[in-house]
Amino acid sequence: MVEDLRDGTVRDFGHSIRGGAIASGSSNSVADSGNMEQLGEEGDGFLQEAVKIKSGSNSVGNFARKIVEVIFQPGELEGRNCSGTRGKMLLDQGKLGLVRKYVFKLYPCGQAQEDAQWPKCIVVIDEY
Repeated sequence: MVEDLRDGTVRDFGHSIRGGAIASGSSNSVADSGNMEQLGEEGDGFLQEAVKIKSGSNSVGNFARKIVEVIFQPGELEGRNCSGTRGKMLLDQGKLGLVRKYVFKLYPCGQAQEDAQWPKCIVVIDEY
């Protein structure tokens, strides 16, 4: 997602997330550590973008699907799903973990509710 900053510069936060530690498969990725601050300024911008995405979402699953569209490149989604079943390959689990972190950062709930809600998000993501 692109944002025009006050000083006239333009930043593509989706590209920053995709092009950073998550896309490189680094073991220091946010999805591996659970520490969003590792993304630094770009993570803050992405969180702001995620809040905007949430405002245009009609459910937790819809929000998860929209975040997937931002974090993954289109080619990374072709012929893939969350579980690697039904003749499809597995989506990048580091990036999928990042999706889950943002989903429950912006739709906070208890662990039991997360565990119940995430499979519903997976269904919506896999339908994409």
